[in-house]
Amino acid sequence: MSIKFRCSKCNHGIKVADDAAGKAIKCPQCDAKLKVPSGREKSEAPTKAVKGASGSRKKRAEDPSSDAFLENLDLDRLIDTEVKLCQKCATEIPEGETACPSCGFDPEQLTAAGRKRQKMSAQGIDPATFYEKVWSDSFRFGFSHIGQMMKTGFILTLFFLLAGLCAYYLVWVATVPPRGFWTLLTTVSAMIPLGWLLVQHLEIMHLTLHKKDEIKKIHFDFALCGMSGVKFVAWVLIYGLPFWVVFGGLGVLLNMLEVPFGLGIGLSLALISILIFTPQAMSHLTMPVEVPGWVFPKIVPTLGVTALPGLMWVALFLTINLPVVGTIAGVYFLGKADFQQFADARLLEGKIHTAKVYLKIAEGATSEEAKKALQDQYTEAAALELPVKQWSWLVWPISGGIFCCFLISMSSVIVARANGLFTLHLKKGLNLITQSKEIVWESRQKEGKLRTRKTTMPAPPIKRFAANLGDVLLVTLVLGLLGFIFGMVGGIILESAGVDMTSQVVFISLVATASVISNLVLVMYFVSQESGLEQATVVKKAMNMYVCTDEMRPISTGQAVIRALAFLFLSSILTVQIGNLMALFREDRKTLHDLLSGTQVRMDKPAPPKKADE
Repeated sequence: MSIKFRCSKCNHGIKVADDAAGKAIKCPQCDAKLKVPSGREKSEAPTKAVKGASGSRKKRAEDPSSDAFLENLDLDRLIDTEVKLCQKCATEIPEGETACPSCGFDPEQLTAAGRKRQKMSAQGIDPATFYEKVWSDSFRFGFSHIGQMMKTGFILTLFFLLAGLCAYYLVWVATVPPRGFWTLLTTVSAMIPLGWLLVQHLEIMHLTLHKKDEIKKIHFDFALCGMSGVKFVAWVLIYGLPFWVVFGGLGVLLNMLEVPFGLGIGLSLALISILIFTPQAMSHLTMPVEVPGWVFPKIVPTLGVTALPGLMWVALFLTINLPVVGTIAGVYFLGKADFQQFADARLLEGKIHTAKVYLKIAEGATSEEAKKALQDQYTEAAALELPVKQWSWLVWPISGGIFCCFLISMSSVIVARANGLFTLHLKKGLNLITQSKEIVWESRQKEGKLRTRKTTMPAPPIKRFAANLGDVLLVTLVLGLLGFIFGMVGGIILESAGVDMTSQVVFISLVATASVISNLVLVMYFVSQESGLEQATVVKKAMNMYVCTDEMRPISTGQAVIRALAFLFLSSILTVQIGNLMALFREDRKTLHDLLSGTQVRMDKPAPPKKADE
């Protein structure tokens, strides 16, 4: 015999054996815990109750205002099973983490097995799961995405040819405006492929971290790739700053001592050093908080765990790029003479064209002295004969360059997968910041007190001026150091290319370029710092000041851009510091750029003096 009854939760019919009477079971439909009736008489009561309940549900369903329709909804299907919440404070826990980023509660610590897993993960990685897998899995992933490799190869080839064409016209133009135009086009054409490689690299790392093996589609966007290219160059300069200073300075010293290839040796050592620590930085660049990936000293504490796996990634990178190095070497030995001949002919064409343009300008000069100076400088060059050049001289460089583009496209997918595996296996050791802090201005505290209008005050103008001066000097010092190193390198390269460094046009062009770069870096510094989590630049933070809106909230990136541009060009230059001095005469201590951007600079009120004990 068997016992038949219905679930009191979902009304599902259940049939069990007689020996299950009085025992607790789970409903096969809704997993509700039920007690099996002990006999038929007792089982009839719940059945009648269920029928009565179903009848009452029918009556309630007839009522338009009834919520009986909710009883048939499967609410379990509405639960997001991919989101893990803290059991203590309900804060979302990032994927791959066990500890709550808000309250620190970690359920893994409650069990012996969990504590054992954490201890094992803290000891590093298992060679069996990374050192062998990084080679096989990376190559398997790469060759299963031939389409992505071909797409990258075509993108690199297109912009390789476009950058070469822009450079071809750049050396021919004479006056500053068209030279600036072609310089911009050449730079953009070079930045876009670099940006695409960075976008693809980070996207493949994201897929690897989510344990996915298929690239659906990585969209190509001109603006995004251009900005990412600039970001990559900036990352190489900033992240590698310690190496540029040490090895770049060594290269300049060796060059002054006339050591053969001294400068090249120094720069090569700097680039190799950056490459060795690239996987650690790229791991941080995939996270919501990228700052550790830009500052090498923040990487140093993790090298005890990540150094050897990082060298394994470097070995894979060098191995997969050996064909690229071989191709470049082959093109150098086979096509160097023809390419040098073509380049010399094109530079001579540009020199002759520039001389003729400036002789025409001299004809319209109002000053006889200026006219005579231009004629003396350019008459001899204008009389030179145009050289003969053949496009066949470019066969080796162009074919070798296109072949290298497709080789790089293949290696880029493989090394990106390897970098993703590196990050996946060393999450603990890398100290990744997997979740950005939630900015809630009302709850920002300083030494236990809320930062509000009552606990803060407008920053004094003199203190603000000192902070701005300190920030400008800090950025200028860093740019000056980098400018010295790269200025020496650029000067040597330009002189070897036959550029007359004593020319007034070259001098003005270099000064204008340096001015634009320095102002751009200064604006980016103020924008990134004042719209960041700390809401203050390095010096402002050290002086206990911060930037906020008139409503005491964090400023947006747009407000930070307006504020930085207005500070540099309106408050400082065009108004001759009057825009900054007006804070002395205003009760709210606002400057011109504060008013234009709707921002203010505040600081904590000083603590009241403690009364002496009686």
